[in-house]
Amino acid sequence: QLAPFYSLVEIVCLAQRAEAINEVKSVQLFGQIVAAFARMPERGLRATVSLDLLRQVLTLAQADDPAHPDGAIRRVLLGSHPVAAVDVDGTSITVDPARQRDARFQQVLELQKVPTVATVFALAGAARNLAVGKGDVATQIQVLESRSPELVRLEVPREMKLSSSDRERVEGFQPSRLAEIVKKLREKAAKKKVNPKDLERLSQEYLQELEAPVGWALEGLVYAWYLSPEDLLVSEDPLLLRKHRFVFPDSSNKSAVWQGSELVQSSEKAGSFFTGGFVDFAAAAGIAAAHSAKLGGDQGYFSASRQMGAIRATSWGSLRDADQRFLGLKVTVAREWVVHASREPELEVGLADAVLGLISPTRRAELRAALSEGDWKSVWDSLTLSDLYFLGDRYLRRYAEDPWQSPATLALRREAARNDGSRLQLLGGIFNTTFGCAQPHLRAGRPYEAYQRDVLPRRMAERSAEFKLYLAKYADETGLAAAALGAAAEPAARAILKQLQMVDPHDWRSVLSAYAALDERAIARGFAK
Repeated sequence: QLAPFYSLVEIVCLAQRAEAINEVKSVQLFGQIVAAFARMPERGLRATVSLDLLRQVLTLAQADDPAHPDGAIRRVLLGSHPVAAVDVDGTSITVDPARQRDARFQQVLELQKVPTVATVFALAGAARNLAVGKGDVATQIQVLESRSPELVRLEVPREMKLSSSDRERVEGFQPSRLAEIVKKLREKAAKKKVNPKDLERLSQEYLQELEAPVGWALEGLVYAWYLSPEDLLVSEDPLLLRKHRFVFPDSSNKSAVWQGSELVQSSEKAGSFFTGGFVDFAAAAGIAAAHSAKLGGDQGYFSASRQMGAIRATSWGSLRDADQRFLGLKVTVAREWVVHASREPELEVGLADAVLGLISPTRRAELRAALSEGDWKSVWDSLTLSDLYFLGDRYLRRYAEDPWQSPATLALRREAARNDGSRLQLLGGIFNTTFGCAQPHLRAGRPYEAYQRDVLPRRMAERSAEFKLYLAKYADETGLAAAALGAAAEPAARAILKQLQMVDPHDWRSVLSAYAALDERAIARGFAK
């Protein structure tokens, strides 16, 4: 029961993030989903109600295409990605992020043998028409006969020692049962006097059998959005999606129904599988990515998984070149502030006040001492890229008029007047452990040193997931179009995280140093194909 509910809610969230629907429509859809599932007592209704709700998503997104529903829902979820021209090794090439993203999405669906939306729409529609006496009976039965074979049932290997209930859950449905119901429908329809009650009863039985494939079709859309064909779990285990446990069957605690996403890694019985809902599925997908590619080395597993999760959670198509420029200007003006503070006492006092809470007291003292001594290496070692970005924010709030003027300050004021910076939130991490939110947020966390005493390094890993910030800054400096970042982000991050060497899981300086080493060679990996 939770499979279609969680899937539909996440589909609505993804549609809003792709800007296919606005916040008002997403709230409306969420209310419809909750109301529909709250009053759904009978088996068989979940399939049709779930598909009606999916159709409503398409309708509100003004994307309903009855002839091609798979393409329609894909456009709604993936959004638009403009083509970009990039220079690789002196050669200009055209990058089509939309085509690449669409190809990855489709590969995940195929690897996991996900039923198409068109198939479940057609089957559920025909069965429902038979149940209510709508349309030509022979035509509806023909649809069931011709399209039922499109549903793939995967056999669970004998070596997977599962309980009978687990095996039944993973295999999902019986094709022979569907064929038997369709055969009975044809026999009943062939009688001289057709009893509508017989057709209704058999159609309801068919819809009950269709619940699992409909659930997989909906879940598959979420899996395809967050996962990659490069993840070994996806490419080597076609049962991964079917093994998803939204709640453990033996859970007696009602509050345990609403579980967060986790990846249970195992080489026994059914192997690895995901548990919980989809609200923070990006973090679990990041673990799958880091595990598959062995990212982060011996000590950096948490950092690598949180970073990959942050990348997977990003709707890259929303980012604009102006956003990169805004980011670059904030960092540049923050650097200018530091330089001017070295020779103007009033600006030094203002800087010392602005970094309170942004960097640790120790780093703050080191920064002030280094400024007074003109030790510029120590000055810049005291400030990370995110420190400089948020320092640029505080500069705008602190000074209504620029205490000095430069091309950067003038440009920053112009950009701030027309850009509210909301799209820059895409460049942040996901702080589901620290702040309880699984959406990307570019926000000033506590100083790194505050997390070094944590027994578990998860909050430190979330805090240091700043690769997207370094990527956008690099793009601004080199003229790389924002439209190309979606193609470059994950391959470049993989290349860097593959080589990451950390002293311990709290070694944030090594993580940021690795990101700062981002270069053209790492970027070019995303444009190799």
